[in-house]
Amino acid sequence: MATTPLFVGVDVVCNVEFKVGTKGVASTKTEMVTPKELTSLSMSIDGGVEEWTPMDSAGWLRRLVTAKNWTMSIAGKRYYGDPGNDYLDSLKFAIGQDASTKISIGLPDGSTIEQNVVANITEVFGESTAVSALGLDLMSDGAPTITPPSS
Repeated sequence: MATTPLFVGVDVVCNVEFKVGTKGVASTKTEMVTPKELTSLSMSIDGGVEEWTPMDSAGWLRRLVTAKNWTMSIAGKRYYGDPGNDYLDSLKFAIGQDASTKISIGLPDGSTIEQNVVANITEVFGESTAVSALGLDLMSDGAPTITPPSS
């Protein structure tokens, strides 16, 4: 017997709850904040795929996903004085472990993804008459913790 999911239908990206830890990978729940003025979140997922052609497949290729990783590209505006936005901007020259932090993503269905990530700041400032930009890629670092929606 099928059960009705907690969320049905389409939704808008602004209902995704994105938080970043302001104290790096050691951030506690109270140090997880939603940065102001982010205008887009886009996650691309890549799977490492191993391929082989066994003798008994008549020349047809076999495949198996053996690894996963993802990158979330974020665009927004630089908002001085906001703890989340200030923290992300502070990573622009970070190298090594200093460029690592944790994030939390709350999805409309009630599930959450928590993950350590590497932050790669890709855009600051912009044109002279434009609002200052803040662009970055967050790249997965290890396995995420995925919590399904509670019933």
